Amino acid sequence: IKNIPTLISHGDADDISSFEIARQMSEELESLNAEIIFKAIKGGDHSIYDQIYSDSLNISWIMNKIKD
Repeated sequence: IKNIPTLISHGDADDISSFEIARQMSEELESLNAEIIFKAIKGGDHSIYDQIYSDSLNISWIMNKIKD
């Protein structure tokens, strides 16, 4: 996964999936010089996909990673 550009968005109020584990995973990938962006969504719970995919900067980043 180190060579796969990765965008991790995680709500800090998620009670289903661990925010702390996601943050640690992001930090570990960064230590391996992976291309990673970690976006903490303040107050976000487990259902934050609308916030993620309605953000034009996220979509632009994703679209720039598509290979021909």
